[in-house]
This record gives sequence, structure tokens and C-alpha cells, in this order.
Amino acid sequence: MRVLWILLGHGCVIVGVVGIFLPLLPTTPFLLLAAWAYGKGSQRFHRWLIEHPRLGPAVIDWRHHGVVRPRAKLLAVVFVVASMTYPLGFASFHWGLKLTAGLTGAAVLSFLLSRPSRPPAGATSAPELARESTTPAEATRASDDGDRARTTHPRGEPVA
Repeated sequence: MRVLWILLGHGCVIVGVVGIFLPLLPTTPFLLLAAWAYGKGSQRFHRWLIEHPRLGPAVIDWRHHGVVRPRAKLLAVVFVVASMTYPLGFASFHWGLKLTAGLTGAAVLSFLLSRPSRPPAGATSAPELARESTTPAEATRASDDGDRARTTHPRGEPVA
């Protein structure tokens, strides 16, 4: 099962990185999904994503502050509006489908726009939070044999 979580994480990171270059493909949701999948499958890949200088801050901002950065918000709004324009304005779908699509788009936009765009003043920065993401209670080490996480004693000795 671990392999499936890791593959899902890899796929989401790839789509997220492609989204950096394609304006209508959102990046942040795929990175959040990748962080979740890596959290279930590989502490090493999860740590890599969180500590990545370009990809990690968006995940950390969401996880710790519920923040969606302005560029991500703008692209998401453009994507939702663009994807709703045809079904609501030009297609001859049943009115129930149009209503459902419109309400779904409105709900997504209202949630997205209700999220803060910046962390609160005085909040810990994303790089500092990345370094703090492993607490002593979560102390794990990647072993050489397949990244299997094991809990460690405070002195660094493996716990059986």
C-alpha cells in the first residue's frame, strides 16, 4: 500500500509542477494532495516536499495558517470561471444541471475567496515551520532499506 501512496504523491507533484507553467492548471491543490499521500507513504518524500524551497511554502502556509497565496487564488478563480462559462452560458444543458454547476462553482469560489492571502502578522515563516515540522513526538528516521520510518528514542536509539 505504501507504494501506491508514494506513486500518488509523485503523480500529484508532477501535475503540480506542470501547473506552474500552465496557467489554467492549479498547483497548490495537487501539492497538498501530494503532501497528504507522502505523509501516508514516505516520511522521506514528505519531508522533501515540505522542505522544498519552491513547492514547500504553499503546503506549509495552508497547513499552518489556512492561507491560499494571491497568485494561486487568482489562477483558481480564473479556472473556475472559465470552466463554468460554457455550461452555464452557452450549452443547452438541463436547468437542473446548470443550477448544480452554478452552485458548485459559487461554493468553491466563496470558500477560496474566504481564505486569507497572507499568514497573520508575526506568524512563523514557511521555512522556519518546515524545519519545525518534525517534532520530538514524531521523531522518525528513514532507514536505508526502503524508507521505512521507525520511531527513535530521544537519545537517537531505535525503539523496537
